[in-house]
Amino acid sequence: MDGENRCSALKITRKPGRPFAAECTKYEDRYAGMPIQMVDKQGKVVANGVCTQDDVYETMIIVTKGIGKGCSMKLERG
Repeated sequence: MDGENRCSALKITRKPGRPFAAECTKYEDRYAGMPIQMVDKQGKVVANGVCTQDDVYETMIIVTKGIGKGCSMKLERG
């Protein structure tokens, strides 16, 4: 996550790139479009956004950043 903004509800639990390296503290309550705050690596709010839970955009960000190697995310082939 170095140098990138992240959702304030994202809790880093291990070194990024490792399996189960992060968890959503709002996982049970989240919904697509839920208002979220984006924070920098110091925790300062830098923007307001919306949760993209279960959205194709969420998956594509994960895929394009190479995240997912070794994680439990599975992509369905169309």
